[in-house]
Amino acid sequence: MSAKLCCNSAVPYKPIATDYERYFKLFLFNTAPSIPIEEHIIQLARQENFGKLLDVKFFNWNGSTYEQIEETDVIKHEFTKINSFKNFVCKKCNLFFEINLYLKNGAPRASHHWRYNINRLNEIDSIQ
Repeated sequence: MSAKLCCNSAVPYKPIATDYERYFKLFLFNTAPSIPIEEHIIQLARQENFGKLLDVKFFNWNGSTYEQIEETDVIKHEFTKINSFKNFVCKKCNLFFEINLYLKNGAPRASHHWRYNINRLNEIDSIQ
C-alpha cells in the first residue's frame, strides 16, 4: 500500500468507490493526476485496531505536493469535511486508518446524495 500509512501490509477495509477516487489515489500513491485537481485537504487518522486513537494529521494539496498542516489551518481556510472516506487495516502492525477528504466551502459534493442542492428542496418534495 502506501508508506503514508504504516507499511506495505495495509489493505482496504470494506472498500467502496466514491466520486473522489482520484484524490485518494493521489494521496496514497503519489500518482500524477490526469486532470487538474483542486486544492483539498486529506485527514489521516491512525488508531490501534479496535483501540485508542493515536494521532490525526492533515495534509494540504497545493497543486504539486502534499504538505502537513495543523487542524486550525483547515478551519482558517474554510475547508469542509465531505462524506467521502477510505478505511485501511494493517494486521501486521495492528493499526486502523481512516482517510477523510476536505474541500473548500461551496465545492461540489458527492453525487450519491440526492439532496445535495438545498435549492432543489421544493422541486424534490413537492406533491403533484
